[in-house]
Amino acid sequence: MSARTHHGQALVRPHPGGGLLAERAKMELDYGRRPTEGFVFGALQPHTGECLTHTYERRNIATFVDFLDRIEAWISQDVERIYVVLVN
Repeated sequence: MSARTHHGQALVRPHPGGGLLAERAKMELDYGRRPTEGFVFGALQPHTGECLTHTYERRNIATFVDFLDRIEAWISQDVERIYVVLVN
């Protein structure tokens, strides 16, 4: 989600009673997709605080498997179990 302002319009009007308070600025919410989208995959090792992130142009099985390969190379060999959390 991103917010866009209404260009060329008065965004804030004075309070009708003439006091010091004013209305909140108005913004149009934009839920549209962008033609230049990208996807960020990330991993965290909670016990050390280390993070691994990688960006991809697409989100498909090939990029997911590639990221899992990167995680496998990144974590130490003595780690017995990892947990995967997928968020859309």
